[in-house]
Amino acid sequence: MLRGAVDDLPIWLLLLVVVGAIAGLVLLLVWLIRRLVPAVGEGFDAEVASQMLGVVAALFGLLLAFIIVIAYENYSDAQSNVTGEADALAAIVRDSGAFQPAQRDRVRASIGAYVRTVADDEWPRMREGTARRPGRTSTPSSRRSRESNRSRRRPWRSTTTPCGS
Repeated sequence: MLRGAVDDLPIWLLLLVVVGAIAGLVLLLVWLIRRLVPAVGEGFDAEVASQMLGVVAALFGLLLAFIIVIAYENYSDAQSNVTGEADALAAIVRDSGAFQPAQRDRVRASIGAYVRTVADDEWPRMREGTARRPGRTSTPSSRRSRESNRSRRRPWRSTTTPCGS
């Protein structure tokens, strides 16, 4: 449930919510510590404050480093996925040369329609943050193909029971 909500939020709003929640938590903790520990509320200790600032800065630097590494890994994964899909599509187009001309042209037209759909529809949606879930991209020809395949399928289960039971 939380994953779906996070996926549906624009990145700028998600960032604003996370920063606001962290700032609110820090302010709440400072207020609680000043209320519960009277010695802290009465004075300011520069030595303790500087050490605490160092710890917070180190944790922030560590968090930033992890975020950079994760972002780079996501970029590399996306680049690898796009390259793999392009190679697979090129192989399908190349291998379709073995088909009869009518079938070959149908396969190549379907691949072309798919590529246009991804480049013209899906990538702009991804850029805007409104992309569909993976595996939901379909072109009119792929929908027709799925519908015709469904009508030709045999049922998975047999109507008879094995061993006469």
